Amino acid sequence: MSSKPGAPEPTCRDFSHIARETLSMWSVDYGLQDIQSGSIAAECWVEFRNEKTGVMVSWELGGAVWVELSKWADNKKSDRSSLEILLLVLAPHVERASEKVTTAKQMREVLCRKEQLLRMFASDVLRGDFSIFPRLHEAEEENLRRRNLALFGTESGVTT
Repeated sequence: MSSKPGAPEPTCRDFSHIARETLSMWSVDYGLQDIQSGSIAAECWVEFRNEKTGVMVSWELGGAVWVELSKWADNKKSDRSSLEILLLVLAPHVERASEKVTTAKQMREVLCRKEQLLRMFASDVLRGDFSIFPRLHEAEEENLRRRNLALFGTESGVTT
């Protein structure tokens, strides 16, 4: 896991190690247990969960780190949103970094920042309070409408 200039890009193994190390206090503070990690093709993830809340941290080789927050009941995911949308709703002034991670040092910095943002703005969700989710879904829908309008010229994304 070198971060020297010219060092190789981090691997999924590096991501898993750094993510688990960076997020290890979640088990103490929120009861979130390290459930699994894995990779498919160029995407890697680490998943944490307690009885009500799931957090999946994922990274695509050479890409950005993303955090999914999910609601769980009866050992099934019943709803989800992302840290990025939560920040858009609760903290629009906070920079939502989505830079490409190409070194182990960058990965550690980005994961530390995401962990801080989760503690600052999502501690209620981490404890199982999902009352913010309806607002997050409204923001997701608005984001989708804006993206469709920009890409396809219609809010629905349907072109004729």
